Amino acid sequence: MRPQKKNQDDAISPVVGVMLMIVVTVVIAAVITVFATGVVGDESSTTPVAMIELGKVDVDTIGGPLTYVEFIHKGGDVLLWENVEVSLVGDIQTITNYFPGVHGNLTMSGKSGTGVVAEAGDYITVTVNPMAENGKYHSKETVTWTMYDKKTDGILASGEFIVP
Repeated sequence: MRPQKKNQDDAISPVVGVMLMIVVTVVIAAVITVFATGVVGDESSTTPVAMIELGKVDVDTIGGPLTYVEFIHKGGDVLLWENVEVSLVGDIQTITNYFPGVHGNLTMSGKSGTGVVAEAGDYITVTVNPMAENGKYHSKETVTWTMYDKKTDGILASGEFIVP
């Protein structure tokens, strides 16, 4: 009598099957990690990081309305003029005014010249139009300022000062 051959329908051995499951699990874990840590994505949508310090605050005449505020870029990322916006809110003048805007202008100047960027050592100046009624900030008024990055709606810096 001849021994009969047993038909086996297993296409893959159990060891190869386990190895395939491990590889698939590792690939899935790697993909999840890449997306969760932000390695893949739009890098241009992050708010710049810069150290901004309040500089000179000046009025037209003693006791007169605020005419300009100077900020100093002390270090960090380069700021683009087109993306920077400064808001001023006083404790008397409670309307939020944005610069550049109808109540004044915003300029950048320094070692890189007057222009479109501010880097470490440069000045960002807000010139307030004291003729605009809603843009007047009075002597001894506490003014809260916030500098924004318009591209990301992120806050670059903020603080307070008292109008001289």
